[in-house]
Amino acid sequence: MADERPAPGAVELLTREGVISRPIALALLLFLSGGAGLHADPTADVKALVERSVDAYRAGATQSAIDLAEQAEALARSMPAAEAEARATAFVHRARLLLLGGDPPEVAAALLDEALRGLTDAGAFPSEPWLGTMGLLAEMDANAGRVDSARARVKEFMQTARPTPWRAPAAATAASIHFRLGKFADAALLLEETLAVDHSVLAAVYGDVFVAWARAQEAAEVEGRIDDAVALIEGRLAILDAFPVDPDKSGRRALLFGKFYLLHEAARYGAAADALRLWAKTGQPTDEELGFIDRMATLTLDYAQLSGAVELRSVQLDYAELAVAFTELVGDTSDPRLGWALRERAAAEKGLDRIATSTQSLRQAAEVLARTEEGRAGLHLVLSDLAANAWVEGKLALSRDLYAQADAAYQAALTAGAPPMATIDRAIESVNRANLAVDLGDGASALRLAAEARALFQQDAAQGEQKWNARAVGARIAAVEARALALTGQWTKAIGTALDAVELARSSYPEGHPDLARALVNAGDLVAATGEAAKGIPLMQEGAELLARALPADTPQVLGAQLKLALVQLTTGDRAAALDVLRRVAESRKAPAYRDTLPEAAFDFETLAWLLLEDRHRGDGQSLDDAFEALQWTQVTRSAEALSQLETRIASADAGLAPFLKRRQDLVEEHRRTTSRVLAAYAGELADPPAVVTMNARLAEIDATLHGIDADLAALGLEVTGIAAVRPLSIAEVQGLLRQGEGLITFALPGLSPSRVPGIDATSNRAILVTRNGVAVGRVAEPSRRALDDRVRAFRCSVAVSDPGCGRHLAADFRGAMIEGGVTDARDYFDLATANRLYLDLFGGVADALDDVEHLIVVPPADLLGLPFAALVTTAEAPPRLGAASWLIRDHALSVLPSVASLRTLRGFPSPGMRGRYLGVGDPVIGSGGPVDCASIAPAALRTASEDHPYLSGPDAADGLRLADPAALRLLPRLPDTACEVESIGRLFSPGQSDILLGPEARETEIKRRSIDGRLSEYDVILFATHGLMTGESGTAAPGLVLTPPEQATPDDDGLLTAAEIATFDLSARLIVLSACNTAAGETQAADGLSGIARAFFHAGAHAVLVTQWSVYSDAALRVSTGLLSDFASSGFAESAQSLRRTQLAILEDPASDVLRQHPSYWAPFTLVGSD
Repeated sequence: MADERPAPGAVELLTREGVISRPIALALLLFLSGGAGLHADPTADVKALVERSVDAYRAGATQSAIDLAEQAEALARSMPAAEAEARATAFVHRARLLLLGGDPPEVAAALLDEALRGLTDAGAFPSEPWLGTMGLLAEMDANAGRVDSARARVKEFMQTARPTPWRAPAAATAASIHFRLGKFADAALLLEETLAVDHSVLAAVYGDVFVAWARAQEAAEVEGRIDDAVALIEGRLAILDAFPVDPDKSGRRALLFGKFYLLHEAARYGAAADALRLWAKTGQPTDEELGFIDRMATLTLDYAQLSGAVELRSVQLDYAELAVAFTELVGDTSDPRLGWALRERAAAEKGLDRIATSTQSLRQAAEVLARTEEGRAGLHLVLSDLAANAWVEGKLALSRDLYAQADAAYQAALTAGAPPMATIDRAIESVNRANLAVDLGDGASALRLAAEARALFQQDAAQGEQKWNARAVGARIAAVEARALALTGQWTKAIGTALDAVELARSSYPEGHPDLARALVNAGDLVAATGEAAKGIPLMQEGAELLARALPADTPQVLGAQLKLALVQLTTGDRAAALDVLRRVAESRKAPAYRDTLPEAAFDFETLAWLLLEDRHRGDGQSLDDAFEALQWTQVTRSAEALSQLETRIASADAGLAPFLKRRQDLVEEHRRTTSRVLAAYAGELADPPAVVTMNARLAEIDATLHGIDADLAALGLEVTGIAAVRPLSIAEVQGLLRQGEGLITFALPGLSPSRVPGIDATSNRAILVTRNGVAVGRVAEPSRRALDDRVRAFRCSVAVSDPGCGRHLAADFRGAMIEGGVTDARDYFDLATANRLYLDLFGGVADALDDVEHLIVVPPADLLGLPFAALVTTAEAPPRLGAASWLIRDHALSVLPSVASLRTLRGFPSPGMRGRYLGVGDPVIGSGGPVDCASIAPAALRTASEDHPYLSGPDAADGLRLADPAALRLLPRLPDTACEVESIGRLFSPGQSDILLGPEARETEIKRRSIDGRLSEYDVILFATHGLMTGESGTAAPGLVLTPPEQATPDDDGLLTAAEIATFDLSARLIVLSACNTAAGETQAADGLSGIARAFFHAGAHAVLVTQWSVYSDAALRVSTGLLSDFASSGFAESAQSLRRTQLAILEDPASDVLRQHPSYWAPFTLVGSD
């Protein structure tokens, strides 16, 4: 009788050295062989034979399993090639058993190749047998040491498996392969994915996995492989989270402290701080642990803190973060150590040019220090830091005010007995204030402050030998003095002083120091600006080259220097050199680690686009495509905080995405901290240059890994959110997505000065119009970006007469006159000439190409998002009545997109069968007042929030989410008329096809419940008739819709449905109607208005969103929404932009429309975002 024990082979290979347990190998056998319950419907006989073979093998009857597998293979070979999946199932199973039996791998490989060919020929891709085949081939590559081939197969294998029901077992297979290859970070990510998607896949074997990973962790620690050990801890933590084996969290607590210890010993202090914070969440620390925390808070702060000059710090971000973590865990929010630790973190963040986050840390520090007398003794330092940050951001008035507050705080500290500032620190303070004075245009004050700084510097030098960083202050004094001299017209002295500053910098800074490089660049820039480009450009080139050698290519310091050089080259007419530099700058700006800084880089890409457009006539057309692509990078404009909130919400809603988002966040943080360590290395004398080389190499590895993670996130559907990889569309791709009669227009607005840049033909601003059959590039007549912004803002305020944000002058007067009947001709209160000039400036350059465009899709830059395009007029002629003016909507249906790339997402949606279903949400329980008579809605009643309602953003939740304050939301004015709108639209749909949520039912929990159970995806039209709050309005952290607030805020319901929450929904709606004020708002009031709520709805699956640009009139909301939806339904839900156009024109052409309804304040705030 044959030996029924499994022969040595693949299972033993899997289990050798504790790599993976035998039960896991058997579990993988089920999947890779097409086990029961996972079939793609092969013929019954083959299926039965394979299942019996699997059962026999699991029972230990190896020979029986082999016999049954051979029968299945023979039966499969008798089947036609069209039955490829059934044939492949038998071949894969037979190949697996051959490997388990120790047969030569070539035999198994031949079977797998045959299975793969059959599946490919039959078009059975993807399918379960294909996944099984690829997984087994990857395993064979791994066993044979073909690492690159194995990883490539796993990548293809997982990309195919993720949209299928087999994602979890496929991820388990991939995790085991990476584990065997020693790629533990990838193995941990895949294990987390397995457990997040379906932890039951490993329910029978998780104990063996936990032990195997523990053994591997121990080996990694012994061998000093810290990254591997940490990744293995992450895998073990994922298992503890997935299964009920650690109810008191003691196992998790021990692992997290072990992770902290490993990272701390490896000098990975920032990651150690992250682990420490997670450890603290697992339970209340003991008295002994509290004592340890208190001692470490003092030690880490002492190590991080430099008692030196405000601007000459070189604090590592990761160590400063560790100091903050320990001082936070002390638990005393008035402990001055926390304030000082936050200040150190802010200094490190500023060193990375992350001014916004630095300012946030400083504000927190100021709050802490202001609480105690000890803290107030140094509060002036934090206020000075805030002033310096405001100067960097160009907020000059704020900077001046903060310096005044710092002076007052310093005097108060001196009065209370605090010691005076060190002489060198006072010198630096004077330098900083002199720079502010220059930018404020006060040359006399700047020269006086520079003289004060010089006297203090000389006084410090007389007290003893200065270190190099103190000597470098002399160079900074000369540099600001040169700026002041140039401001006062003393050009010759300015050039001489700037060159003196260069020599002082060379004699002070260590060789190759980044600050020396910046001094060279700044001096060269000033010299070139005075007309001595021949002297200035070589200095700038030297400085830029020094920075490029010292720092990673994508750091803001390197890119800032290169950008300055390119701009100077432009002023000298050397466009070729400038184009070369700008190409390099733009390429570096695309680095995934700096995704949230893209809004700050818009000018770089727009200037590059202009140069490429100027060059397009001399090339093969590629320059035009390159310019079009460059502009799309200006449309990735989510703020850092908005991205963080969105990632947190998506991770909590989709467990399968959580591991990828967490891995991305961890990598971005490691990139920042490693960059900070590189910068900090230059604080000394560069005693260990090899360490800098090693850190730069690690940064390159992180960049490569981030590119891969972003590609995975894009494949998982996160591209439109701004989180995943950016994939610009080519012009040809846009033309392929446009329909006949459609055109897409976008703008490049670098705003370069024709007086400074030779060769500009009146303006550098351009419009690009793409139609199915061509491309037109035209000039935007206004040369100044700032002037254009001012004109757009002024025009918007003249149109939005109901918008309190525009002040209380003409707008308020006109609105009152209209209401009281005191206006007989609305033309007296609407400037047709201004509306026409804006139209000609923006669209006039491509007007001829617009003739055949019926539907115009506008992709505006952030600062044009507030422009009501429908209210522009194509001629300035004054008609008999305002409604008869030549409004742009007479010629084109209009819609807006937040980015060109979003067209791919929207046109890629499958066209759902129209179910004719509607959900209406409105009249939340806020404010006061009773029901309203729908027949008597006041025509001029506004839907708007009070300008003075209280701060709405409550404390952070435990998971980092910022919540609204329900009590404050309840103070918002009630909108009872929204119930009329919701019910009126409901009557447009067939009986039983409308669901309406009003009053107490209009809650976040109800909307989320419908998303979870699938009902939300059944609606074709969804209406939210309520208040919309923009980012920053009353403290809100993200744009949102106000619903009925709960008694107490929770992450599931705080009364404000934010964009981050909307992005987690599952929708297939053709149209979302946001009949509320400010629903076009985005992450900031000044920029990216449509990247908030609209992007979120797109990610959730909506095709188009109707938003409002300003506070709307109640009867206008009712008339526009009902008219639009009635027309939309009658057109078969096919042309929402045309339906909106026809609705607005019906209002304008109605003889009964009075002056109020003819004015664009009434009908123009409604904007369609998206495309059918």
